[in-house]
Amino acid sequence: MINVDTLVNGVIKDSNKKKILNIIYKKQELTIKELAKKAKISIPTSKNNVNELIEEGLVELAGVAESSGGRKPVIVRFIKDARFSFGVDILVGYYKIILTNINSDILWETKIKQEDYLDFDKIIKTISEKIDNIIDVMKIDKNKVLGVGFSLPGTVDEENLLLKYAPNIETENIDFNPYRDYFDFPIYIENEANTAAYGETYLGIAKNMTNLVYLSINEGVGTGIIIAGNLYKGKNKNSGEFGHTVVKYGGKLCRCGRKGCFEKYGSVTALLEDYNSRATESIENIWEFKELLDKKQEIALEVWDEYLNYLSMGISNIIMILDPNYIILGGQLSWFEKELSISIKEKLHDDITQNKILISQLKENSSILGASLLPFQKMFFINEKII
Repeated sequence: MINVDTLVNGVIKDSNKKKILNIIYKKQELTIKELAKKAKISIPTSKNNVNELIEEGLVELAGVAESSGGRKPVIVRFIKDARFSFGVDILVGYYKIILTNINSDILWETKIKQEDYLDFDKIIKTISEKIDNIIDVMKIDKNKVLGVGFSLPGTVDEENLLLKYAPNIETENIDFNPYRDYFDFPIYIENEANTAAYGETYLGIAKNMTNLVYLSINEGVGTGIIIAGNLYKGKNKNSGEFGHTVVKYGGKLCRCGRKGCFEKYGSVTALLEDYNSRATESIENIWEFKELLDKKQEIALEVWDEYLNYLSMGISNIIMILDPNYIILGGQLSWFEKELSISIKEKLHDDITQNKILISQLKENSSILGASLLPFQKMFFINEKII
């Protein structure tokens, strides 16, 4: 029979250890006394948990601090290379793989072109082989790898490891459960905008901000919603699909089957398509458009102004529905920081009197860094982070 007292004490002990590890992770180093105060536990309890973390190779003693009198306090330091994680970002036309340590320093990154997503088995097998190669080259102990987090461009059921619908890569109902056999450690999946929201919340410009909407502007438009520090996904895990709200009645046909979706007017794809429909010479990517915009080419300026009208309309809808403290513009569009900082506020007028618009500082790495955080969640985050 299970001893209830033992079970409860075990849970409390584990909770204390996670809390202590989380504090050390954020502060990098501090004394045991400071640690006990921040964790709101006794100094002996703090010492015991620190000793366990030392045995697990997660923290180390780093000398002593200055003292105003009496015994000098011992400093505890976080070991950033104690554990590792992989992040995988599957995007239109290519996918990326990164290796990070617990500090989320990118130790390795690679980008692989991928036009055809019909054979997902082959793609995941290639990813697993690339990851094995990285581990060999970096001489990493596999036991120190906590897992692989996948950032996916579509609707995701993370609990059942199911990519339900990803129209931009023309894929649906991909079950990741069989792919667990491809790796020697756990795998995690999440929607691209949600992982980007994670990345910004824990690593980027939104660090320590608790109520925000991350707007991912790439080939499509995705939204990650953070409420009171928690990722909001809703009852059917479909929340945040603002890219498929209508901004122009009877407008362009979207892949979702509706007409006039925000994605057809507010995405990078929409911006390029609009320019190419007006210009005599076509461009292929957002960097070419930015160059024309910097040169103040007349067509580029006209297209940009009209694009901002639709972008601001979509942002205004989000503000009216959710009223977040912050909206973060990310993805490829984040490279237009100077242009956006000036013009988007003019377009929104009074809609942002109480809502701050920020531009991602992690740029296109928000989602893949967020994906690399997924395996670290059980280690650092005591509470469930999805609501």
